[in-house]
Amino acid sequence: MARMNKLAACLASLALAACSSTETPAPPSVPDAASATAARDPARGARAGRWLRADSERQGVPITWEFRDDIDPVRRAALPRLVVVSVLNYAQTGADQRPKAPLIDAYDAIERELLAQLSGKAELVAVLTYYYQYDWYFYTASDDDVAAIKALLAKAGQQDVTVNVENDPQGEFYATLVDRVRAR
Repeated sequence: MARMNKLAACLASLALAACSSTETPAPPSVPDAASATAARDPARGARAGRWLRADSERQGVPITWEFRDDIDPVRRAALPRLVVVSVLNYAQTGADQRPKAPLIDAYDAIERELLAQLSGKAELVAVLTYYYQYDWYFYTASDDDVAAIKALLAKAGQQDVTVNVENDPQGEFYATLVDRVRAR
């Protein structure tokens, strides 16, 4: 589990190397028309709290972190488990290497279902979009919902899904993400 935490921190470090933050729902500037449509992200209004967005590129590939800026430290401390839900999709990426609108719509629907399923049991703290990869980062009190999350994603037709759970009682992932974006 420590290895996963280091992997998440490493990915955050790489992805944030040149990021600058803006308050959501500021869409990224994208040249591909299908992906520009995807920037509307209707699920963003369903997310609790205040969300910020950090956009960058790594080796010419766009990276977008969306993260919650107002997590209650007491609530976060009560949720020691970091659950990372990763979906890969190799087919629906535009010429600008961002997900196409139908894929974003599908991810938004999945996110709404995840939020409903985990309501009161978890906090969504970050979302990563990087090339073929789309990740949701939740803090939760236990691993009990992992099987249900996998079943929900399978029902939604998502085949390449990974759900990782790690112990992060100090909230190191979230703290690192926020600190690095604010340092830019």
